[in-house]
Amino acid sequence: MRLYKNPRYRIIEFNNRYFLVDSEQYIFSFIFPMINWLLPMKAYELSTEELDDFETEKTMPNKQWNKQGWLATGSSILIFSLIRPFTEVLDLQITQFINILILCLLLLSICLIRYSIRRKLTLVLPTENRKFMIKFRPPLKPILLIIFIYVYFSFFTFLGISLLLEFQPNLLIYLCLAPFPFILLFLNHGTCGYGPINVKKINEITIHETE
Repeated sequence: MRLYKNPRYRIIEFNNRYFLVDSEQYIFSFIFPMINWLLPMKAYELSTEELDDFETEKTMPNKQWNKQGWLATGSSILIFSLIRPFTEVLDLQITQFINILILCLLLLSICLIRYSIRRKLTLVLPTENRKFMIKFRPPLKPILLIIFIYVYFSFFTFLGISLLLEFQPNLLIYLCLAPFPFILLFLNHGTCGYGPINVKKINEITIHETE
């Protein structure tokens, strides 16, 4: 289950117990979201009363999640195809220093927006909640989809940056570049899965309490 209008957290049911997992607990997951599958993640066990306090939404079917991923990649290809004939019209007559400055400001703005969204989605969890370490992994199809989207959007992010640095700066390239790193910073939400997930063992124990 996912929290209503809060994709940052995932409620995992295991052996009739419920655990709240934060998909953003590792800072490096913003750059390399697959780290959530490689490292054990901190989870908070929820009581029945606490679970009832959370407003959850129905788990998104895998087919719907797949459609959203393909829609994002397909629309990006379409946008590039449509704007290609107009690129020369919107060339900017600026120095390389100004070009680098605008690029840095653009990337900084994306990071600041992402940080503000992170703060908005943060939940204040009771300190008395018991903490556990849990290692899980979604099914193969969502994993392959996340990896594909990650490679795809990373490629076009670096492509857009290289085009701006090596060739004539263009307004459309700036506009088209922005969505790619922005989406990349949200991929850690998808690593927690939108359907059933497989809980893995840690040191022969599936879930163990931390001190």
